[in-house]
Amino acid sequence: DPKTFVQAYIDHRRGRERQIEDQISAGKSEIMDIVKALYQHVDARLHPAAAHSVLAHIIHLVNVGRVSCEGVPTLRSTYLPT
Repeated sequence: DPKTFVQAYIDHRRGRERQIEDQISAGKSEIMDIVKALYQHVDARLHPAAAHSVLAHIIHLVNVGRVSCEGVPTLRSTYLPT
């Protein structure tokens, strides 16, 4: 059932966005700190790939005004809640 699959994927992505926002609101302002919190049970060798996924979410969150940063969002930027 493709509708169920796609909806589950969308729900997961939205949930991850909320988790990222929660981490930023809790004071984790750098991507690797967020990754360490959200992916603590994942092999650390996969954390660089996870960082790119978090960055993609953050780019979206910056674009819609839910997170802020100085300049263009990068893996090394500092992020703040809006």
